[in-house]
Amino acid sequence: MHSSPRLNIENNSEGTYFTSERREFTNNKPKVHVTFKVNDGELKLMINEKQVAASGDMKMTYGKPCISCNLPVNTKFNTMNWKNTTSDYENVNVYVSNIRITKG
Repeated sequence: MHSSPRLNIENNSEGTYFTSERREFTNNKPKVHVTFKVNDGELKLMINEKQVAASGDMKMTYGKPCISCNLPVNTKFNTMNWKNTTSDYENVNVYVSNIRITKG
């Protein structure tokens, strides 16, 4: 998560990150629902309606806690990245579809 102005800077590297192995993404479970909810500036990540992370769980590049974990009012997302970090990435196919942004 990057912001303007830049707040979460560690060793000249800006942004906060959340990394976790998710067992929901398997060949046995080919479909998952991912939801991001923002309430009073706190970002929550839900997978299949179960919370797996909140903005307070994010860390800066080298592992320190974020300086500012909440999102400013009226934050707009302009990019979102997903990264397949398995060592067998060529044989693990992932397809992202049906992205919907709603105001709740």
